[in-house]
Amino acid sequence: YGREKELEQLLAAFERAANGVRELILVSGSAGIGKTALIHEAQKLVAEKRGFFVRGRFGQMRQNIQYSAYVRALRDLMGQLLSEDEALRDSWKTRMLEALGSNAQVLIDAIPELESILGSQPPVPELAGIAAQNRFNLLFRKLIDVLAAGLHPLVLFLDDLQWADPLSLELTQQLVSRGQKGALLLLGAYRDNEISSLHPLNRMLKESESAGDRIL
Repeated sequence: YGREKELEQLLAAFERAANGVRELILVSGSAGIGKTALIHEAQKLVAEKRGFFVRGRFGQMRQNIQYSAYVRALRDLMGQLLSEDEALRDSWKTRMLEALGSNAQVLIDAIPELESILGSQPPVPELAGIAAQNRFNLLFRKLIDVLAAGLHPLVLFLDDLQWADPLSLELTQQLVSRGQKGALLLLGAYRDNEISSLHPLNRMLKESESAGDRIL
């Protein structure tokens, strides 16, 4: 009964996302309690509703690699887009280039499959430090906005959030911040026995809840 109720809640969240309500749904618990199995069931429901479902996992040994789970998820999604017919691929290409402009190469460097859709892009000026991070964050959000504005609602599953790097947590917060529109549902799973009250994930969740973001 508990699993059925949880699946109903996830499906209801997906329906809200399809209507433009962004939110972050969290599944917590220690290793081996069935979090991944629950998400797998949710993936099948999303496929039945013609949604895109992609996943990325943060790794304990990759905590110094920025956006690792997001990059993995979007590389997977590019593969799905490449399997669509030429007219749809051209439509994606047009919308992505409109959003990314002359900076598309920044994301191609992180997501090589993107070049198969966009084609060769001009080089971009090099930036360092916070300026480079801000540019990447902005472009990443723009790309996800495009992907979440199509005919297929987008579900992005981030596993092992307890190992997420700070920039990925910041991006997660920005994607579901109040006022953001688009058919996007973020699912996150983490081991609650491995985070303290001072953990960056807990701080991010408290900030988002205080701002009125939809965190369930």
